[in-house]
Amino acid sequence: MRSLSVATVLVVGLASAASGQSVRASNQTVTTRLEQSHGGSLEQVIYVSNRSSENILLTSIRLMDCENVQGSCASRRFKTKVSAGSTALVHRVRPRDPDRGMSFRYTFTWEPEAPEGPSAKDVARDETALEVDTVLVSPKVIDIKVGETLDLGQLLSIRAQNAAGQPLPRVFFYPKLELGEAFLLLENSKITGLAVGTAALTIGASSAPNPVAPRKGASQVLINVIP
Repeated sequence: MRSLSVATVLVVGLASAASGQSVRASNQTVTTRLEQSHGGSLEQVIYVSNRSSENILLTSIRLMDCENVQGSCASRRFKTKVSAGSTALVHRVRPRDPDRGMSFRYTFTWEPEAPEGPSAKDVARDETALEVDTVLVSPKVIDIKVGETLDLGQLLSIRAQNAAGQPLPRVFFYPKLELGEAFLLLENSKITGLAVGTAALTIGASSAPNPVAPRKGASQVLINVIP
């Protein structure tokens, strides 16, 4: 009897890294497929394709609703790199009894591969390798209630890059209230809602504490103070 497999599959995106345009890794560009093994075997092979312009890491695969599947039907965790525009074999599923049908479902998880920061050679070659050029902050909009106090260090995701686009491994961030002093109080890294209105912060960063030179690449965050 031939095996029967039911797979949980993500939607295939139309964008492709082969188009020459930069394509972000997402659930539309990181897709999966299930194929019958060649040579008449009842083995099923799970592939994951990365149709983006970024490298990714596959972090787990989970088999579910298994019938006649060899081994345990559970999650498997790993770190498998799938380069931009390539496809990787993730897992082989074999029947416990080759004379019976096999069925299962599956899901998988992935994450973007973290880009490498400047090396010692980079710093020796270019003394500006540790200087901040761009600050990436999310979220861009924050809601805070009147009387509420929030710590930006716990609320914001802040990354900094040098001019070569390399992430800096250690940065210090510096918020500045640019607009809305009547609505928002900024004390070090904490904000407190004073009155209903909109305020604006700039978030600068530096690879050294208390920088003397002007900070480059600051990012703006809007604060909505609500009742």
